[in-house]
Amino acid sequence: MKHFIEKVLPVIIFTSFLPAQWTKLSFPTTEYLWKVRFAGEQTGWIAAQNYIYKTTNGGSIWSKQDSSIGSCDAMFALNDQVAMFSNWTGVGENTRGIRRTTDGGATWTTANAEKNYYTDIDFGSAVVGFASSGGTTGNKPLVKKTTDAGATWTTVSQNFPKAKYELTGISFVDENTGWTVSYDGFVYKTTNGGIDWSSPDSLGFESFRDIEFFNKDTGWAVGGIGGEMVIVRTTNGGTLWTKTKLPGGSLREAEALTSKIVWCAAMSGQIIATAGAGETWFKQTNDINGFESLDMVNIATGYAVGSSGKLCKTSNGGVVSAGDRILSAVPRSYTLEQNYPNPFNPSTTIQFTLPGKSVVSLKIFSVTGELIEDLLHRSMDAGTYSVTWNAGTHPSGLYYYTLSAGNFFGTKKLTLLK
Repeated sequence: MKHFIEKVLPVIIFTSFLPAQWTKLSFPTTEYLWKVRFAGEQTGWIAAQNYIYKTTNGGSIWSKQDSSIGSCDAMFALNDQVAMFSNWTGVGENTRGIRRTTDGGATWTTANAEKNYYTDIDFGSAVVGFASSGGTTGNKPLVKKTTDAGATWTTVSQNFPKAKYELTGISFVDENTGWTVSYDGFVYKTTNGGIDWSSPDSLGFESFRDIEFFNKDTGWAVGGIGGEMVIVRTTNGGTLWTKTKLPGGSLREAEALTSKIVWCAAMSGQIIATAGAGETWFKQTNDINGFESLDMVNIATGYAVGSSGKLCKTSNGGVVSAGDRILSAVPRSYTLEQNYPNPFNPSTTIQFTLPGKSVVSLKIFSVTGELIEDLLHRSMDAGTYSVTWNAGTHPSGLYYYTLSAGNFFGTKKLTLLK
């Protein structure tokens, strides 16, 4: 059974530390922007009230593609060619199911024609993905699954006891292990690809809107009602949760690029971020127009969208340049995070933390132990760092990356899939 601990932070909430660095970009219309998803720093899609829009130059220019017809809570970009979304216009209305493109948006086809209210899409690999839903009535929890990169979808489970409302978010770390959260605060976990889900205790009726797991241990769920931002966090796969409440509007999405660095977008027009696993949250924006969706491509680059055609972008993680460090929290120990994304093509980001000044070496090796690339070798101050490896000239396969810093040595696997 799950256990639950509530923690209401006292004084150090939203400490102003640096000027906000989210820049508003021009957008072709003032439609409500429901969802944003990027396949890389340059190519991305936005699901607006009436149409799907695409950019290939980092958000400077947007072209109109498929019609979206109503709200859109579910969208995913597998790569710069394959993307999908689902709209919702109300019970019994002209819902178009799940729409999908395999040619970068030149053409879109219906991959699933069922008139379900889909709320989120996530993939555990390049071909296996899952969609959370409220069914055709908007409050019937169910999960759909694809094993062919979104070409077809089947119902994998409708067994979600206790939840009275729709599933609002879903997150998978591989093809088998994933979590979903209901609007009324129940988190379910599967370890067999969505066939069976755990029966949870309640996290409290807090209007949960999204769930995001970085790995099998660390995950976040966000939401809130009545002028509060609500954030719950687990570090043991969901056995124990802690809750934080902050003043502001409902949080709509969370993005965790490491186990400690997380961004959240709120309907109150705020983007908040933590670099210390939620011990302190920093406000990066303050706008009267609310945010609906947030997508961080990497530690530095991210996009957020919301009402009145509002599109914002950051190129430095939301803060003024501070060397390679993100935000202001000083790590307490050495860590080497799993690269993101993984599998990847052709670029991936490797994240690590240093509790003090250290001589750092970061290297890539083949499975046979051959040194492929020496990414980093220099003295660095305490902080959280990210390094991007572009493997465009290397063949598909399994590789290893190693970090040596001070008395710390760590190694992890990464997979290049072309």
